[in-house]
Amino acid sequence: MLGTDGDERGLGAAGKLLLAVAIVLIVAVPVAVAGFETDLLGVPDVTAVDNRFAGATESVTVVTSDVTVRNPNPVTVAVDRVDVHHTVYANGVRLGGGVREELALPAGNSTVHVRTAVRTDRVTDWWVRHVRRGERSNLTVVASVSSASLDREYSRTVLTRTVRTDVLAAFETDRSVPVDANVSLISGPVLTVDCTTARWGAVGENRTVVAVAATVSNPTAFDVPLRSVSYDVRMNGRAVANGSTVNATTIPAGATGNVTARLVVDNDDFEEWWPTHIERNQTTRVRIDPTIRVDLSRFGRGSRTFTPSPITRRLETDLFGGRFEVARDGSV
Repeated sequence: MLGTDGDERGLGAAGKLLLAVAIVLIVAVPVAVAGFETDLLGVPDVTAVDNRFAGATESVTVVTSDVTVRNPNPVTVAVDRVDVHHTVYANGVRLGGGVREELALPAGNSTVHVRTAVRTDRVTDWWVRHVRRGERSNLTVVASVSSASLDREYSRTVLTRTVRTDVLAAFETDRSVPVDANVSLISGPVLTVDCTTARWGAVGENRTVVAVAATVSNPTAFDVPLRSVSYDVRMNGRAVANGSTVNATTIPAGATGNVTARLVVDNDDFEEWWPTHIERNQTTRVRIDPTIRVDLSRFGRGSRTFTPSPITRRLETDLFGGRFEVARDGSV
């Protein structure tokens, strides 16, 4: 009997304890929700984001982000569900977004890892706007914390940066390119391409035009008909642009003339190049192969084609850091 009475008393105590715990659990969630709604509890906030590229294919570019979330409360916040969202914009184009769901946020700062998938065709949309704005972009990263229980989302812009590039610099050079014809009547080159400059032409949804102007001098005592100057451009081994001058011209003896080549960049080729740039730590090797055709009929040589040594450049970017650099590259 004593044993039975003791078990009943013990069961009664356990039952009271379980009842108390149940009451606490039942009351805790509404109280927590009420705490947020009445500002008794602090709202978790995003304080910083560290972004980096983690790989790319022809369809998707992956951005990994370490999102720092601050929970100002002395206890872990897990009111049904807390989600952390991460979205990247450039010139108003939503490049992509990522989310981590159903998180419990401990007191203080914690780091949430988020993967954002950026569609490569969205990068092309950004590129068109970037060029139209003179190679300038406003990069914005928005991070937010949301709670299903509270039906609220608290957003914050954690990164705003102006990204400027100068891709045209890869097409420009002040290097003199001699055109040697090996004609007995002439010692030295028949023409010299002294320098090239570049500017953007028409920018469309499907293709972009680059106008490359070349200054050509004729050091001989004879007029030299210049049939064409053309360029083939490869970036990380991918063909991205090609084009030539439209009209033939004649460079007078001892004079200098200007010719302009129209290069066309197909945006589909841009999509093929982009993953190689990301995979190489945002580095691209640019190779420009010029071809020059001149008419040497007066020297008995007919129309001749010359292929001077290629122009090479190294293009480096840090899009999240806002850095861009074009350097001479000795390798091909």
